[in-house]
Amino acid sequence: MAHKQRAGLATAKLAMIHVARRKIGMEEADYRLFLLRMAGVESARDLTEAGFRQVMDGFAHLGFQSDSAARNFGRRPGMAGAGHVAAMRRLWLEYTGGTGTDATLGKWLERTWGVSALRFVTAAHAPKVVAVLKQMVARGAGLTDGAA
Repeated sequence: MAHKQRAGLATAKLAMIHVARRKIGMEEADYRLFLLRMAGVESARDLTEAGFRQVMDGFAHLGFQSDSAARNFGRRPGMAGAGHVAAMRRLWLEYTGGTGTDATLGKWLERTWGVSALRFVTAAHAPKVVAVLKQMVARGAGLTDGAA
């Protein structure tokens, strides 16, 4: 199914942000501050792809669970939840300078954690994976080609 494109994000992604805001019950003024703090923008229309992931990660941290995450991996007991998955993707993108993909993240996960893809990260390992990715980003040793 094709989605209409705006200057930045697909209409479906903008809609997802507004659904998350409503489900969490965030007031308009708080939402604007949230966008500014999470992605440095005043309007969702100004988000980049990386900014979208940061905002959705923030919503996940506040308790929002997207139905799209359920369609991607399902809600599986014992496996990484949507919030951790979003954090891993966001951190990988930051580490790779915006060029990383789920495939390159999967290669790194396989070498480092013995799992070939995000969907196989357990709930027990998810916080550890996020912590290591945060350390990698903090060291500033990011890749520019997305290869791991």
